Amino acid sequence: MAEQSSITSLLIVVVVALLTPILLNRLRLQVIPVVVAEIIAGIMIGKTGFNLVKPDIWIETLPTLGFLLLIFLSGLEIDFSAFI
Repeated sequence: MAEQSSITSLLIVVVVALLTPILLNRLRLQVIPVVVAEIIAGIMIGKTGFNLVKPDIWIETLPTLGFLLLIFLSGLEIDFSAFI
């Protein structure tokens, strides 16, 4: 049963992260950046909002994966010829 809630929580996070930019584009809300809208959506589905997502091992690894992706992408942008 714990695996069911794990998959459900992960699915909710992925669907909200996918639908938030689409919804902003559809409603033509250019004033709000996508990142801010996703943070607000995360607060709404988290324990301070509707409490739809329960903390588990998969949800707790998402910030680490996001940080690693950010570091990887910033490493791709470095121009190493500037150091020579």
